[in-house]
Amino acid sequence: MIYNSIKKLLFLRKNERAFNPYAKFSFIDLGERVFCIDRVSLDEKEGILVINNFADIMQIVKLPEFIGSDSYDIISDKKIENINLTLKPYQVMWIKYTKENDD
Repeated sequence: MIYNSIKKLLFLRKNERAFNPYAKFSFIDLGERVFCIDRVSLDEKEGILVINNFADIMQIVKLPEFIGSDSYDIISDKKIENINLTLKPYQVMWIKYTKENDD
């Protein structure tokens, strides 16, 4: 079961442009017990918000405003419905989003 879970994460990571080792990234403060990195693809058209709850209790975090209605967690394949996100203890989410054009 653990092997298959890790294998799935590696497959997802390999196929996402935002996880390119040369892609831009920044850290986002979502609270003391939550670690968050925003990864942006080289062409800056899409990004992945990596969120890790390091607490043994649920955490409620407010997602950044750039997370739009097209965003979804690529690990669970669930759409992000609300800007206020409830994370289960030790939960990890990879929220994929499309960057809007500034034109």
